[in-house]
Amino acid sequence: MTATTVRRYTLASRDELEQAATQYRSEIVKRKTDLLLAQQLFNGLLGGIPEFKEKTALIVVPDGKLHLLPFAALADNGQYILASHQVTVVHQEPCFTYWSTARSRLERRICRMSGGGMDD
Repeated sequence: MTATTVRRYTLASRDELEQAATQYRSEIVKRKTDLLLAQQLFNGLLGGIPEFKEKTALIVVPDGKLHLLPFAALADNGQYILASHQVTVVHQEPCFTYWSTARSRLERRICRMSGGGMDD
């Protein structure tokens, strides 16, 4: 999602991604570098998103074991993405709360505009 577009992308399988993420995080904890695995994860998660090349800010809302993945340490063409992008990771709960609250506010506004009796 960008300021002007919302698109759906198909990612690699959840099992594949979670296994690779667990392996990559293990390598990082051991202070090892695995650019091939970093590239594989980038390809599976972000490589198919054309807006990635056009934008420099990236907000990621990971699911499952991906919440432990350091997204800024993924690599594209041998370069860590933190060198070219500002990467922000937001966990699901704050996003869910925000969107639920935003939806509730919108529903209350619609109800008021339609003559309903709900208060803001």
